[in-house]
Amino acid sequence: MKYITYKPTLKDFIIWLTILVLALLVFTLFSGCKKVDNITAKVNYSIEGKWLLENASGSNLPPNTMYEFRNGLKYTYYGGTENVDDSYWLSLDSSDAIPNPNKYTFTNDSLTIDSKIIYNLTFDCDGNLINIDFPGVLEPSTWRWWRIGIDPRNCN
Repeated sequence: MKYITYKPTLKDFIIWLTILVLALLVFTLFSGCKKVDNITAKVNYSIEGKWLLENASGSNLPPNTMYEFRNGLKYTYYGGTENVDDSYWLSLDSSDAIPNPNKYTFTNDSLTIDSKIIYNLTFDCDGNLINIDFPGVLEPSTWRWWRIGIDPRNCN
């Protein structure tokens, strides 16, 4: 029996190489395709805890009001005129709050106080700063709250 020997030419080699490259390209395109949604995952932050309010008299002054949200109740605290720093606010407990805390609910970034007042909150700074925008009659305004220990000037 006589065997026929096939010797590929350069042209055959180029054709086979082209087929191989095209097959790999098609495989890579279809196997690596994943549908990517441009939707950013929403992070749900908690309102629970102590929040300092920006001083209405000017942001250069230390805060003179703190809200504490705990177990469905909003406690309000007012600071004195001296030594109103983070350690002062941290030292306060519910016995130091003004009487009659308000009931609140917090769902999907909406804060409802006493079933009447509704605030739409925007969290920043990894959930440590809250901006509350009010449309206002003459001009809009924004309230800023931040957790104790956070410097709001460092949160952009």
